[in-house]
Amino acid sequence: MVVLTWIASVRKVQSQRKYQFFRPSDKALLATGKTNWVFVNRSTGKPQAIPPAVANAFEVVPDSKELDLKSFVLQRDYFIHK
Repeated sequence: MVVLTWIASVRKVQSQRKYQFFRPSDKALLATGKTNWVFVNRSTGKPQAIPPAVANAFEVVPDSKELDLKSFVLQRDYFIHK
């Protein structure tokens, strides 16, 4: 199984991560998913603003670019069985 994952959005205290699961033998899309991640202050256990250094460490992939990611992944060598 191959999993494609990316950051779809970043807001003040949370970000959304999306997933696509592929079967390498026939490149079939098996499942999709999304999760919301919240940045939490370790001392207080409460949500806090995502520091700019953390937010800027990841590229946000907008919905309009998702198909480009799938096309890119489906062309990669890990789908070739020797």
